[in-house]
Amino acid sequence: MRKGKGWIAALVLLQALVWWQPGEAKACSCAVAESVEAALASGDVVFVGQVALIQKTSIKNEAYDAALVEVDRVYQGIKANEAIVYTDWSSCQFPLAAGERYLLYAQEREDRLMVHTCSRSAALSEAAADLQLLGAGSAPSEQTDLRDAFHRLGQDNRRLYGLLALLVAIGAIAIIVRRMRASKR
Repeated sequence: MRKGKGWIAALVLLQALVWWQPGEAKACSCAVAESVEAALASGDVVFVGQVALIQKTSIKNEAYDAALVEVDRVYQGIKANEAIVYTDWSSCQFPLAAGERYLLYAQEREDRLMVHTCSRSAALSEAAADLQLLGAGSAPSEQTDLRDAFHRLGQDNRRLYGLLALLVAIGAIAIIVRRMRASKR
């Protein structure tokens, strides 16, 4: 009976080691928000849009929320009518909600648009001063459909979780079979 408990403990420990992956420590410090002019000069992508969909995803073992945004107005760096933006799960995570409209100042990193709390991004209802300085902007000039690409973002994670669940199930079945054989002796 004692050996069986050892196998279960080992299986639980193995599962914990598979799921636990240390990330780098992050702290968000936004001492002084940059001006609209500075944000534009730094090459940021700036647009107004409504969040259509949000899902959790991971990039290089770090957790992110990915949001599909329907772009209404363009101010800099984007032409498409849709964009996928990411915000990491850290103290700098920018709170996005489906159905809400935002003025987003995103930074391009590794072909991804990243939004964080320290940028000038804000809910549209709180962005009047920025919108006044930005002016009218323009309508998106390119029509895209990123919904399929957006839905594929989480598929790798779902496959990994499915594989891990299968391995745990196989391990549990092996333990049960072993116990049944041991009890017959």
